[in-house]
Amino acid sequence: MSKPGNLLNLPKEVFSLIIDQYIYRSGIYKALRVRTVNKSFLNEIDNAIFERELVGLEEYRDKGK
Repeated sequence: MSKPGNLLNLPKEVFSLIIDQYIYRSGIYKALRVRTVNKSFLNEIDNAIFERELVGLEEYRDKGK
């Protein structure tokens, strides 16, 4: 049974917005590491990066932070 605070219980649109904000605030390098959490994170982060083109060139300024 899922816990009440589980991100995966949220509607897909809300989960997508949370992932977008995480990538924006943390950067692409940390986001790529988070892809290993589970399949939902993998798919949503890939969608944010490649389909929604969330990551711009400015993301390369803070490598590894």
